[in-house]
Amino acid sequence: MLACTTMRELEASVDTRAPRVRRLRRRIVLGAGLGIAGLAAALGIWSLVPTREVPVIVELQPIVLSREAPPPPPPVEPKPEPPPAPVSTGLSCPVLDASPEPDIGVRVRVDDFLNDEDRTDHAQVVASREGKTIAVLIDDEVTLSVDDGATFRRVFRDHAVSRIALASDGTLYAVTTTDLGMRTPQGRETWREPPIAKCRDDEECVNKIATLGDQLVWMSFEAVATSRDRGRTWKTVSTPDDAPWTASAWLFTWRNSVYAVDHYYDRCGVDDMPVWRLSPARKISHTIFHNYYQVGEPVLKTSDDAATTWTWRERCGHENYGQRLTACKERDDDRSAMLMAKTLFPVEGARTLSVYEGGLIELCADGARQIYRRWPVDTVHAVDARGRPLVVYGRALYRWSEQHGWRRLYRQKVDPPTNE
Repeated sequence: MLACTTMRELEASVDTRAPRVRRLRRRIVLGAGLGIAGLAAALGIWSLVPTREVPVIVELQPIVLSREAPPPPPPVEPKPEPPPAPVSTGLSCPVLDASPEPDIGVRVRVDDFLNDEDRTDHAQVVASREGKTIAVLIDDEVTLSVDDGATFRRVFRDHAVSRIALASDGTLYAVTTTDLGMRTPQGRETWREPPIAKCRDDEECVNKIATLGDQLVWMSFEAVATSRDRGRTWKTVSTPDDAPWTASAWLFTWRNSVYAVDHYYDRCGVDDMPVWRLSPARKISHTIFHNYYQVGEPVLKTSDDAATTWTWRERCGHENYGQRLTACKERDDDRSAMLMAKTLFPVEGARTLSVYEGGLIELCADGARQIYRRWPVDTVHAVDARGRPLVVYGRALYRWSEQHGWRRLYRQKVDPPTNE
């Protein structure tokens, strides 16, 4: 009975509080909604306010250099590679330019120009030791090339030239029976009176010229003079009283000296060869070699006949014929040079060449070597700036090289004979 009463009272109590509970619930829901709306509004307003970056502070540590520590070294530049060492020839021969040669001239065979019957007895060739100048004298006409033989043109026109010479500065000289001509590298030609004795009326003219570097040498009979200003002023060179210079001798320049070699037989049939040497210091040396001293001449010494390199050997002879020759105890450099000059008649350019026992050889400091076994002619007229020999045969100029063989560079035009 009591339990039933309690349940009724409880239900009655719940019924009386229900309206308040519902009001409370509505208030909570409304408050929550207003709170959420306020939060959203606050977030929207905050997003419109610009933000500020917070600086990052980095502490820099001070660099402390020790007083004893050296400063940092500068950057090391790479060293240039040294040039390649020149190829040794074994005989101290000069090293020639090995770059490809230009293909100049008409290729010919040896037999083709050896059969040329149109010969001349008076020819001379000069070539620059450094450069592309080549001048050729055939009979009394001079033609010049300044492009290594590709083209030639006539110079010193209207003058019968007997000899030419080329100086180291590029000046080309010419001599006639009465005058001295010169042509500068710029092409200007002038003619002057000879410095000393002209040709005599009762004797054959033997005026000759040569060059020693940029120095011009004039020779007329027994007189010798030199000029360093292209013939404007001259200095006479004294000659030995017992053996004056003869301009009729074979003349050439070798190792910075001018050599003259003569040849004659005396009354007793002795074969003699006088030799003169003019040095750059304008000093003349002279000696006479008697060819009956055969073993006294310089010999290209070799172990067998098939060898291609030789060394020099020199013997000294006595005045009395028939005495045994011995090795020279006191060697005279001037006499040794004159002995080699009169034996080999060297021709100098980029290298020194000579014809010896039918072969073309190169003269080196310690001997000689063969470069052409059967040289088809008996001489070499000049050697150009690349060490190639130049030869006049017939009325044409030829050049030989190991790369291109024989080439004809120039042929003199001869007027056909007229029928009168």
